[in-house]
Amino acid sequence: MKAYQHFIVLFCSVWMISSVSAQQLTVEDCQEKARSNYPLINQFGLLEQSKNYTVSNISKNYWPQISLNGQASYQSDVTQVPVQIPGMNIPTIDKDQYKATVDVNQIIWDGGNVRSQRKI
Repeated sequence: MKAYQHFIVLFCSVWMISSVSAQQLTVEDCQEKARSNYPLINQFGLLEQSKNYTVSNISKNYWPQISLNGQASYQSDVTQVPVQIPGMNIPTIDKDQYKATVDVNQIIWDGGNVRSQRKI
């Protein structure tokens, strides 16, 4: 959808919600009101700012993605080795375990997906 069409849908939605009277509003009325008010919203540069933020966020897909994960668990019972070997001490495993990982993902090749999204 074009920015103009997005604006029409947004304007119609807001108009219908804010309308407190019981009058009927047609699609043609919404389109006419959107056309008459479009230059007002365009003055604020909101559509251009929105486009710039979207393109900027899409471009960040090339950046490495870093995630930090942690896990803690407690076991009610652990496996033990019931055999005694002379000269060897087989320790028992702790009932609590902790794990932390850091993952780094980097796009090497995306088949032109990010470039296509930026063009759109």
